Amino acid sequence: MNATVTTPPPGQVLRELLARPAILEQPAVCDPLTARLARDAGYEAVTLTGPAIGAHLPAGCELNLDEVERVTRAVVTACGIPLLLDADAAGGDAAALPAAVARLEAAGAAAIGVTSHYVPDHAPVSLRTERRCAHADLLERVRTACAVRRHALIVARCDVIGELGYADTTERAAALLAAGADAILVDAADENELRRLPQDLPGATLICTGTAAAGCGQTLFSPDLLERWGFSATSNKYYKCYCSRMKPVTRSAGPASAPKGRGAVLH
Repeated sequence: MNATVTTPPPGQVLRELLARPAILEQPAVCDPLTARLARDAGYEAVTLTGPAIGAHLPAGCELNLDEVERVTRAVVTACGIPLLLDADAAGGDAAALPAAVARLEAAGAAAIGVTSHYVPDHAPVSLRTERRCAHADLLERVRTACAVRRHALIVARCDVIGELGYADTTERAAALLAAGADAILVDAADENELRRLPQDLPGATLICTGTAAAGCGQTLFSPDLLERWGFSATSNKYYKCYCSRMKPVTRSAGPASAPKGRGAVLH
């Protein structure tokens, strides 16, 4: 009698990958093809962002949950490895968040990013006041998402904001973790802030998405260095991380040679 093989849900697989001592590299992909390339290059998880999904839409079209769900399912089907979805799935409607989480889990997302959608209804009083209101909105969204998810990790973004300072960032991150967030997406301004975060948030699952000095979605620091500092994962955008693993293939001359431009494989 054959034993039944149970496949663990994507969220459980990603949780186990993040719990390993070694840092998890999650390249940002934009479609099923780049997701397959990342997998074939040896990566064990990928990231899909809202801008990457929206880049495929005609000019003037607005990204909606239907499109996010469709692309999520296509990417997961193509690569078969855990996907961190860092996209604005439910829009500004907080009441739609439970349904969005359920649909994206069904589409195969292993982790779902949650962001604030607070919009002041009057002229902003101060940056600090508006940031606190946005933070309160994000806390409520994290609690709502955690209450309805089945297996997916709920990930909250908590970038270091220069005007408010580093201490404000660690305070917000700690509150998000206490609200149930499984991991924090971090985009810091410099090395000192990145180095200190894991020390000031012991035990937290931190994912570095970039540094301001390196440009949007890039980091100046190697995964090995981030691992020594205490980060659990890194997500570099613009696909440089797996394109760099492509190596030329040496082929003999003659009719059997590969056509020009196709002599490369992923390692």
